[in-house]
Amino acid sequence: MSDRLNRILLLIILLLALALRLYRLDGQSLWADEGNSAALAGRPLAQIARDAAHDIHPPLYYWLLHGWTRLFGTSEVGLRSLSVVLGLLLVWLTYLIGRRLHGLATGLLAAFLAAVNPFQVYYSQEARMYMLLAVCGAALFYTFVGLLGEEREAIEEEEGKEGKKGKKGKGAASLVSILSLIPLSTLGLYTHYSFPILLLAVNLLYLAWWVASCRQGRSWMRLARWAALQGAASLLFLPWLPIALKQATGWPGVAAPFAWKEALLATFRLLALGPACATKISGWWLIPFGVLPVWGLWPWKGKSNQQISKSMGPPSWFVWLVPVVWLVLPVLMMLALGLFKEAYLKFLLIASLPFCLLSARGMASAIVGLPTRAKNPLLSLFVFCVLLLLIPTGQALHGYYFDPTCARDDYRGVAQYVTAVARPDDAVLLNAPGQIEVWSYYDRSGLAIYPLPRQRPPDPAATIAELEAIAARHRTLYALLWATDESDPQRIVETWLDQHAFKATDVWQGNVRFVTYAFSHSVVEPAFAVAPQEPFGQYIWLREVAVLNDYVAPGDVVQVSLVWEAGQSVERRYKITLQLLDERNQVMAQRDAEPVGESRPTDGWRAGERIHDAHGLLIPLGTPPGSYRLIVGLYDRENGQRLRLADDSDHFTVGQITVERPTAPPPAAVLPIRYRRAFDFGEITLLGHDRYKRGYGHAPDTPLYPGDLLHVTFFWRADETVAQDWTFTLALYGQPVSLNAPLVSEAYPTSRWQAGEVVRGEHDLLLPPDLRPGRYRLVLTPAPGGRPEGTVTLGTIEVKKMAEEVKLRQIELVPFGEVGKELLNRLCMALQGAFGRPCRVVAGLPLPTWAYHPARRQFRADGFLQALRRLDAPDAERLLGVVDADCYAPGLNFVFGQASVGGREAVIALPRLRQSFYGLPEDEALFQERAVKEAVHELGHTYGLGHCPDPRCVMHFSNSLQDTDIKAATFCRACQEAISARLRQGHQP
Repeated sequence: MSDRLNRILLLIILLLALALRLYRLDGQSLWADEGNSAALAGRPLAQIARDAAHDIHPPLYYWLLHGWTRLFGTSEVGLRSLSVVLGLLLVWLTYLIGRRLHGLATGLLAAFLAAVNPFQVYYSQEARMYMLLAVCGAALFYTFVGLLGEEREAIEEEEGKEGKKGKKGKGAASLVSILSLIPLSTLGLYTHYSFPILLLAVNLLYLAWWVASCRQGRSWMRLARWAALQGAASLLFLPWLPIALKQATGWPGVAAPFAWKEALLATFRLLALGPACATKISGWWLIPFGVLPVWGLWPWKGKSNQQISKSMGPPSWFVWLVPVVWLVLPVLMMLALGLFKEAYLKFLLIASLPFCLLSARGMASAIVGLPTRAKNPLLSLFVFCVLLLLIPTGQALHGYYFDPTCARDDYRGVAQYVTAVARPDDAVLLNAPGQIEVWSYYDRSGLAIYPLPRQRPPDPAATIAELEAIAARHRTLYALLWATDESDPQRIVETWLDQHAFKATDVWQGNVRFVTYAFSHSVVEPAFAVAPQEPFGQYIWLREVAVLNDYVAPGDVVQVSLVWEAGQSVERRYKITLQLLDERNQVMAQRDAEPVGESRPTDGWRAGERIHDAHGLLIPLGTPPGSYRLIVGLYDRENGQRLRLADDSDHFTVGQITVERPTAPPPAAVLPIRYRRAFDFGEITLLGHDRYKRGYGHAPDTPLYPGDLLHVTFFWRADETVAQDWTFTLALYGQPVSLNAPLVSEAYPTSRWQAGEVVRGEHDLLLPPDLRPGRYRLVLTPAPGGRPEGTVTLGTIEVKKMAEEVKLRQIELVPFGEVGKELLNRLCMALQGAFGRPCRVVAGLPLPTWAYHPARRQFRADGFLQALRRLDAPDAERLLGVVDADCYAPGLNFVFGQASVGGREAVIALPRLRQSFYGLPEDEALFQERAVKEAVHELGHTYGLGHCPDPRCVMHFSNSLQDTDIKAATFCRACQEAISARLRQGHQP
């Protein structure tokens, strides 16, 4: 390859890397740690050092960012562009290292893989120090490999092995290489406390090289020189060393039980496809990412490889060992130090370069050294492999750029929303001190900010006293709950607010929860109150309903107080639904929650007990002015089945709520629009729309089938006063399927709109039962004054074919030994709701004594799976064993459950799900909830689901019982779609 072509290819790769790292650089909000970076960068250098001394990161990155932002500003682009430049530098270093170790072709391939690597792209767009850490490590290894090559050449010259004597002599290396190692090591130490892992790696490699060459040259002089280099770097770091030791050893520990298999798989996915949405990509796409590095690990002995090794300096075995140690050691250290936790996986960015290097070497090794006539077909195979890598890489990058579920914590969106809807007497609560900087970066509301709890561990009395003062002083409280397990492990703040305020919203914005609480107005009497005395089902009575405010504007919270009474003990968990309906029964506002802010589930209610239950119903932005009907219902949270009243209705109508026109229209940026393509129709602009299967707004990607209702929400803006009434036609292009309606409703025609007003309309389009499956264009035709004017395409929907009718076989619960009947019944009802299959408890089996380990006092979990396989159960689609005995699996100290890979059997173990196992007071409701989650989780595996990255999904891997408590008993959107597809197809093991 000519030097000119080499330079052109490298330039193309670097431009590609720059484009991917600049694309949508400000597309996502800064998250909490980036806000911390922005705050520190704005302080004087001495102050940065003092503040970093109380942080878990050294000051170098903040010093660099301080200078960078003086040149490029503190916008999101300005803050993140330093990481973009560092990411580009890492791609260039990847090329240099690959060329030095394995030759030009491998260097270019490795640089290309690094350029498109989602892991590197992600952290090249984050204003944190991890890309600087990776660059320091790469520069250290590049210089180190060069130094070893120079030492080897010098030894050979001294011994006259190649007839070149007297140039360097005595195993010497160049002064530049020697002196470069000192500042590079020092810079790395001042960048991140994980950098010593890389120093350990180069020291182990140098020791291996020294042992192999100790009989050549002046070995002890070389070793002494190397020790002096390390000592010099240590001396330069010495002023910061006491701080580093204090912070690294005193920071809260994160060690948690983990499975090595799961940890290694998570590492592999991370290195291949990054941290965003990699686990949503099928495992088959990961095969090339596994094959190529393994191929690259093979110690090739071909002629060309020997020439490459010789030309690059270090011996061939050392060339092979460098990327292996560089890749493996950080992973092993993470596992050994108990740092393997999702929040710390970014430290593995230092292993990304050797992963790309080994993958590139695997590609190059498939071609180099083969006979000429064999290269052409293998070259085609090589191109095919590259495509197999690029397809999942493109999917991962697309998810990172565009999928909201992959986004960082959206403080920007929350701040914009609060600024748009808040009133001067509202306030903001931040439950973790690390949020104050990022919130201050975005906040333009001017509201009072309360960081609670004020100390760690929290002072319950002082915290509650301040919460009482906040409730007396403010109308609405916007709470951002982040890292709650560390800041408020006892949930003092959240529990008090749930019990004393009207909780209106509770949504995740990345890893931060945005919760809206309203406090009761200072009124003697509510706006209206009723005493329904209505029984829901047979024994849950709604005794009182009080609405404190019945005149509201969009963004306000309707405060509803309910009083329930249980006629007898309640065994099931029910959710309350509050809905605001228009004259067409379209849902204009909705709040679904368990009683008392989720803190008093119904299965804990006792006979005769009265439950005072406060709810806040948020009026969404864009809700048209008018009068709406407020209803309350009660439904089973496992299967969604509503309880009926005496008149066979499924809800009680409370009364009328009047929504007034807001004083100012909301900005378009804060509207919850999924499809933000705007269309200007002159007087009126369509700002965007949402579309999903009716009733599945929480899971908008749920498949559509013939006979379904397609629900569409339009967000309109009147650009001027509208003199005539507009209608529209919504249709499937080329099909006799259409809807003709006013833009919002007959009750609020466009002639009543004001200039600048933003209004949303809710509509349903029926897909005929005989509609052929396929993809259809969804088209909209506006009609001012009833006269159609043009047609626009909103997008494409896919209507899927209904699966053939499949006989629903049942799920059978098999107790081993003594298991409580109440728990078994609860599990059966929950599984029936989760999987849509009949469920029954069958005769139990004895404990498999042959699977008992006397020394461990535990059973092997797979012993129960074997016993289930031998069970004669022809009608069972799935078998779930329930055992009240502690279980383990090879390599794991314990397991909560286990499932057969490719089979129909699963088992859950109960002891470690009880509070009493840990010396805590027993909580039967919590125990049964944990058992339900583990049962759904393990059966989910039998239906082909893997572990989910969403910590709130029931399929999320539980490293500890805390993880089980965080996640719900239901599937996330992606897992629900997957399990629904498998159930429709009658998924068999």
